[in-house]
Amino acid sequence: MRSVLICLLLAGSAAASATPRHLTLVNDGPRRISAVHSAVPGSNDWRSVSIVEGGLSGGGDAETLKMETGPGCLSDLRIAFAGNRQLIVRGFNVCRYHSLRAGTAWRLGHAQQRAQAIIATKDESGSHP
Repeated sequence: MRSVLICLLLAGSAAASATPRHLTLVNDGPRRISAVHSAVPGSNDWRSVSIVEGGLSGGGDAETLKMETGPGCLSDLRIAFAGNRQLIVRGFNVCRYHSLRAGTAWRLGHAQQRAQAIIATKDESGSHP
């Protein structure tokens, strides 16, 4: 009896972790989103996520996506924009955050990269911020 209960609990927890989650992807950037992929965090085993045919136009188009998540509701996301540009979001918590603004994430990522480059340049020159 005890072993049956343990097996049922394990089967239930495995099914719960495999439950698809939903994410509303908003394209608030200027370029069309042509593809979306997800992967278990750190795996680089990218799997296509179905989006509307023709992609999401910039300027506010949105779509609710069905997402498979890894442990703890985390997923790496790769969003392909027109013009061979892509945004990679690592460790996105699909259970906690139900939407992602792709254009905003793109701008924040670039701002962070510029800030890191400025800090690295100042460190190399011997001056301090």
